[in-house]
Amino acid sequence: MFRDLTDSLTESFHSDVSMASPKRHTTESLMALDAVQLHDEIAELKRKIEQANHRLVRVVRQRAFYRAKQNTKCAVLSAILMAISPKTSADSKLRFSLEPPTIHDGVEEWKRAMRIMARLPGGIPNIFRNKLWSTLGELHVLSAGLDWEQICRSAFSEHVQPEDIEIHSQILKDLHRTGWSEFDDEKKLKQVLLAYARYNKEIGYCQGFNVIAALILQVVDYRTDIALKVMIFLIEHVLPRGYFDQSLKALSVDMTVMKDLMLQRVPNTIEHLEHLKNTSGNEYEPPLPNIFSMHWFLTLFATCLPRDCVLRLWDALMLQGSEVLLRTAIALWSKMSRFGKILRTSTADEFYSLMGKLCKELAEMNEEEQDHLMTVMYTMAEFPYPGLAELREKYTWNIHPLSATFKLFRKSVTDILHDDSSDGEPSCSPCESDRRAVAMGLT
Repeated sequence: MFRDLTDSLTESFHSDVSMASPKRHTTESLMALDAVQLHDEIAELKRKIEQANHRLVRVVRQRAFYRAKQNTKCAVLSAILMAISPKTSADSKLRFSLEPPTIHDGVEEWKRAMRIMARLPGGIPNIFRNKLWSTLGELHVLSAGLDWEQICRSAFSEHVQPEDIEIHSQILKDLHRTGWSEFDDEKKLKQVLLAYARYNKEIGYCQGFNVIAALILQVVDYRTDIALKVMIFLIEHVLPRGYFDQSLKALSVDMTVMKDLMLQRVPNTIEHLEHLKNTSGNEYEPPLPNIFSMHWFLTLFATCLPRDCVLRLWDALMLQGSEVLLRTAIALWSKMSRFGKILRTSTADEFYSLMGKLCKELAEMNEEEQDHLMTVMYTMAEFPYPGLAELREKYTWNIHPLSATFKLFRKSVTDILHDDSSDGEPSCSPCESDRRAVAMGLT
């Protein structure tokens, strides 16, 4: 709806103001002119100034026209969003706009409008996404009271710090594994990854960050400072604390919570997979869903689903919170549990083999299937998910990861994220060492 307005205004502006560069005068060049030549030069300058004034007036009028047209369409969108909203008192104040208001209450209304738009078929248009993510990152910086200028000076400094050497080495190993074939700016990706590691020394660099940072860079038009801002907002505000720290404790909590939710949503599947695990004859066989769900969570589904679907999930993640990860995982297991294919597997190895095919189908979902996945994710329960906060708190206190075990677990995570198969896709058939490490880390 707005793309035609934006493109038309931009093209009109460029066509009106694109002029040949004015001739530069110096004292020496003017002194070399006689009176007649100076008079002609003055007349030419007056003519050009008059032309520029006419262009400026035309552009300002066009801008006012397109802005009025844009406001009209925003009003139409606001009416549509209110019509499909749950009709709460808050929804009666919905006002859609490209730019969020500056006051706090206005920002919440703007977010609410974006949440409703995200649930529509097709989700938030690409033309809005850059502004949405950038604004959410900026709002976090302001609310957290961060000195952004100082952070950027330190994080993007060209001065090499002692701890940079090891981090830089780790980043270089992962740099080409973004999961996005169209990504082509490794220099800026390296800058953002190093900047975040400098900013958050507690976490530093974690495998999987390359995939996350690459997608953020693409959405924000490769602006490194904005990408860092969004990354900080996503990792430190949206996701549970400790999702990417050295213990991976928050990840292990969500894996355990997911099992409880699967027992509610797909009990036959989880009970069958538990049976396959117990009868596998492998002392270290992990819970069978864990390797796949672990990969989903650590990359925020970035390498497992079609790109457009990932973008819509990240919109929801930033607007609705981290429970979107668990909702999506449950929706995917529900989708894969249909038609009884999983229930017909008779061994763990047969299950892993089937998952290779099912994961490929997930990565190739069409637009209708993506819309259905988003609908299931949104409608499986109200927001926030009833009882989810209590489950997370319960398992946070019950899980105490051992450092030695989790070093092995983290190595398994690294191997899964960095598996270089011939077709460039992660393998869905974990090796024995991976299964043993996950079993020790998450059981």
